[in-house]
Amino acid sequence: MHRIHEREGGWSKPLALVLVLAVACGIAGPLSYRPVIESWNIRQLSSPDEARRLAAVRRLGEWRCVRAVPQLLDALREEPRESFSRGFMFPTHSAGSANFVTFTPIAYAIYQVGPDATHLVEAALRRGWDEYNASASWDGTSITMTDYLAEPQHLNILNRILRAWERNDEVHVRSY
Repeated sequence: MHRIHEREGGWSKPLALVLVLAVACGIAGPLSYRPVIESWNIRQLSSPDEARRLAAVRRLGEWRCVRAVPQLLDALREEPRESFSRGFMFPTHSAGSANFVTFTPIAYAIYQVGPDATHLVEAALRRGWDEYNASASWDGTSITMTDYLAEPQHLNILNRILRAWERNDEVHVRSY
């Protein structure tokens, strides 16, 4: 055993290098895993299989993936079944009453990401209203019921998500 250390440079340098590489891989491995899985789930949002899309939506929301918000916003705009309902409930305890809102899956995933995505949601809202106003048939001073009913639902949903973040509403999810 004594002869091993007598070799030029000994075994201490290669052993130290192996140890450093092992520690680096042990730290970097888990850190690089999450972005890869997030990217895969973001790609699944455009899958023709609804079950895959909804599973990806659920996971991205649970992970609070801000990177996925632009694609979630696109999915929200394209999915006609997305909606929300709001209500007022009277809890049995003395803390008072609470506002609550129920979102469908894509809106709920955006809500789950949280206020870190506020700037993205607000930008999408501005773009959406600009597009709507440019194509609306109203004169800017009054709005008809037809124009009101033609408002894009996804913009109302985005407004409600922002309000839920601001007011800390109780939020639920429901399926389509």
